[in-house]
Amino acid sequence: MKEALERAITLAGNAHRLARLCEVAPQQIPKWLKSGKTPAHRCIQIERLLKEAITRYELRPDIYPPEDYKRRRNPKIVLIEKDKEDIPL
Repeated sequence: MKEALERAITLAGNAHRLARLCEVAPQQIPKWLKSGKTPAHRCIQIERLLKEAITRYELRPDIYPPEDYKRRRNPKIVLIEKDKEDIPL
């Protein structure tokens, strides 16, 4: 979680620029780093701003579990699994 935020800072250029992109005070980014937790709604925002170079799952796997991430990234898997259930044996 902390490593993902550090990568987001690097991709944005620096912490101040990430704060500007997220429209928060620059002091918020070090607070997120110190706590190790990016606010949930900011995870989605960072994911969108950085064009999914950092995902919400990487930022907060405790809130966005890997199953949701895989389903969102590969929706065909869900459809195939659903189709298998609908086939009468």
